[in-house]
Amino acid sequence: MSPRVIGFVDDSPAATPVVAMAGVLGEVLSATVEAVHVGEETGPTARAVARAAGVPLRLVSGDPAEAIVAQMTPTDVAAGVLGARRHPLGPRPAGHIALEVITRVDKLIAVVPPEAQVPLPGSLDRILIPLDGTAASAKAVERLCEVFARSGVEILVLHVFDQETTPRFWDQPHYAAEAYGSEFLARFVKERDAKMTLRAGTPQHGVLATATQEGVDLISLGWSQSLSPGRADVVRRVLSEAPVPVLLVPSG
Repeated sequence: MSPRVIGFVDDSPAATPVVAMAGVLGEVLSATVEAVHVGEETGPTARAVARAAGVPLRLVSGDPAEAIVAQMTPTDVAAGVLGARRHPLGPRPAGHIALEVITRVDKLIAVVPPEAQVPLPGSLDRILIPLDGTAASAKAVERLCEVFARSGVEILVLHVFDQETTPRFWDQPHYAAEAYGSEFLARFVKERDAKMTLRAGTPQHGVLATATQEGVDLISLGWSQSLSPGRADVVRRVLSEAPVPVLLVPSG
C-alpha cells in the first residue's frame, strides 16, 4: 500500500501553502498526496487550490480536531500538513485545532504559517534540524535525515549552547569551533554530508535566527508531544514566529 500525505485545508488563504507543503513531503516520502476539508461543504478556495495542485479533495464531517486525528490514524498515512492559523494575524503560536492535533498524532506533522513561501516539489533545497546534543533528539530525526539526504536536500544541523553549556573555546580561534562541530556531527548525525552551525544563546532565538540567516525552506523539530507548562518552549516559539513550515517529529 502506497503511503499517503494529507493536507488539511479550510477555505482560507492558508490552504495554498498547506497543499504546497503536502506536495513537497509527498515527493520526499514517495507518497501520494490528497487534501481533506473538514466541514459540511467545501468552499471555492479549497476546491480551487486542490484543483490547481492536481490533488484529490475529500470532505469529512465532525469536530475538526477529532476528524483530523481520525484521518491520520490509518497505518498508510505517513504525514499530515496543517495550517498554523487561517490568517497571518491569527492566534499564535498556532490555532487551537493544530495544537490539539500535534499532541495527539504520533506521526510527522508539518505546521505551515499562512504567509509561508513553500517551495515547489523538486525545489526543496535546505532543511534546518536543531539538535540539543542528546541521543533522544538525534534518534528522533535520524530516519528523516536519511530520507531528505537521499532526495538531495541539504541538511543544516544546529546546536545552541546556553549559559550552562557554552564551552571554554567559544571565544577562542575559529578552528576550535570547527573541531567541535565535526565531533558533534560524527556523534549524533549519520549523514556525512550534513553541515553544522553552532550558536550561543537561547535555543528559541538560535533556531529562528539561523532559519532566517541561512534561508532554509523547512525547520524540523523532534519533540515529546507535550505542551504542558515548562515543556516545549522551543516548539511554541518556533511555531509562533517561524517564517517557514515546521515539521514536527515525535520523539517516541
